[in-house]
Amino acid sequence: MGSTTFEHDENTTAPAAVNLSISGGTNFAASAWLNEHYLGSSFVPRSPTNNESFPVSGDMLVNETNYVTVLQESHGTQSRLVGRDETQQFTSWKVVGNLGGEDFPDKMRKILNEGKMKLC
Repeated sequence: MGSTTFEHDENTTAPAAVNLSISGGTNFAASAWLNEHYLGSSFVPRSPTNNESFPVSGDMLVNETNYVTVLQESHGTQSRLVGRDETQQFTSWKVVGNLGGEDFPDKMRKILNEGKMKLC
């Protein structure tokens, strides 16, 4: 799972869509969220990369940091906000999941509980 952020307030243009170029090898799938709003899924049976454009409406945005989260089987995304200036794009990108790497703190459930589905 990966997450990226962008800032939004009354002085910035609302994006029309989120474009994602998702690489996961052949036969991979991915799903995307904007904040708590489900944007959609992508299943690619015969291509290592898929380009998706997910429409964004104003009610999906918050007047602060907004999070785009992508759940996929491998990482390698490029993303941008459609309809916004290059200076008003995503502010960070990070991979979320397994806290502590190989030194995970939950020794009872091991890594099975470390990558919980959540927005960070």
